[in-house]
Amino acid sequence: MNGSTKTEYDLTIVTLISNEKFKEISNILRQMFSTISLEIITPDEELLSNEDNFEFRSIEYIRNSIEKSESNYVIVLAGIPENIDVIKKIYDALYNGNDIVIASREFSRDNKILKLAIYLISPEVRRTSDPFSGVFGLNKAKVNYAIGQGYNFLFHLLNLNPKAKVEDVPVGKIYSEFKFNVRRFSKELLKNSSGIEFFLIGISGTAINLLALYLMLRLRFIFEFSSSIAIIIGMIWTYTLLYEVIVKRVETLFIYGLIKYLISSAITGIAQYSLASSLYFFIHVSGVTSQFLAIIISSYIGYEVFIRLLGISYTK
Repeated sequence: MNGSTKTEYDLTIVTLISNEKFKEISNILRQMFSTISLEIITPDEELLSNEDNFEFRSIEYIRNSIEKSESNYVIVLAGIPENIDVIKKIYDALYNGNDIVIASREFSRDNKILKLAIYLISPEVRRTSDPFSGVFGLNKAKVNYAIGQGYNFLFHLLNLNPKAKVEDVPVGKIYSEFKFNVRRFSKELLKNSSGIEFFLIGISGTAINLLALYLMLRLRFIFEFSSSIAIIIGMIWTYTLLYEVIVKRVETLFIYGLIKYLISSAITGIAQYSLASSLYFFIHVSGVTSQFLAIIISSYIGYEVFIRLLGISYTK
């Protein structure tokens, strides 16, 4: 999708490890890919030795290296996998039609907490078990890799290509010279997650929903009618914003996104009305409180349905 489709080489390997470390595996790689033409791009020592804003400069280096590579298949090595043969498996998976292939590690318990947070707020990365991996491959002719700034290249690559075909290749460990910074990555996550956007839009929709309900109850309309109208008003408001910030990225036609939104909204609306009515009539919770609780539960249901209908999330 970006750049050219030149195929002077069968495979390009972009490294983000010191030249000294790369020498340990360079002969293995050349032997591994002895039957195809191989291009290797290595960083200059200044990039590796200067720690100031390294993560952001490394993204620029990876993007530029992919751009100038003379192969459609590119493998990025920002670390050395424990089992080197995983690199060959990544190439094979790309050759067999996958758009992005990731060397996927097992997570420690601490990282599983971060992974759960990402699972909830960034559905695009659910297609892999390891959205932080430093070893991955891509078909540059089929994905958008025009990443400007950020912390983790793979994370942004997945977000930028919500419909790319993603495959995991299991790997034990990846030995990297650079420590993963949870705090800095978390900031990037909060700034670049459709889940956060969905959540904020949902808050505004909830406010409109509750305001409409409150006004109609003040005008002495019955609760059932007021709740239904408030739900419809909230849905219209919410989709208007969702289309601008999320749907446009994956649906070129307004009507397709609208149909999928209406399906998920119908499910959300039924769930919300049923929950609100049950709380109000059977548990005797106040009208506004029952509506608020129903909105929280049904909104998550709607979120999961909507992102799956858009095709930007499936779980491993």
